[in-house]
Amino acid sequence: MAHEQREKRREYRRRIPEKDLKKKTRRTIFVIALILVLAASMLGYKTMQLYKQKTSYAAQVERLEEQIKEESIRHNDLLRKKEEVTSDDYIEAQAREKLGLIYDGEDEYIIRQRN
Repeated sequence: MAHEQREKRREYRRRIPEKDLKKKTRRTIFVIALILVLAASMLGYKTMQLYKQKTSYAAQVERLEEQIKEESIRHNDLLRKKEEVTSDDYIEAQAREKLGLIYDGEDEYIIRQRN
């Protein structure tokens, strides 16, 4: 069977004039070259897109890292403020200042003069 197929191909080639065979070969090479050029173009375009995306992500990472630093500083400030606000001295000072509270036996007039 394989032998018969080879014979058919040989007969077909014999029937095609040499000039037409060259044209067909050139056309085939041109189509293959065109496909390769298109594939290379698409690959280059996709590569450029990925490079732009990578650059964008790198900038975003830098912004987020900066934001993390700022939020870390803010977090530390809030922790210090929390410690300050929960101290007995702060609570006492706020009670005296905002609520006007005094200890038993303290004179209100003297306290007002201090402030």
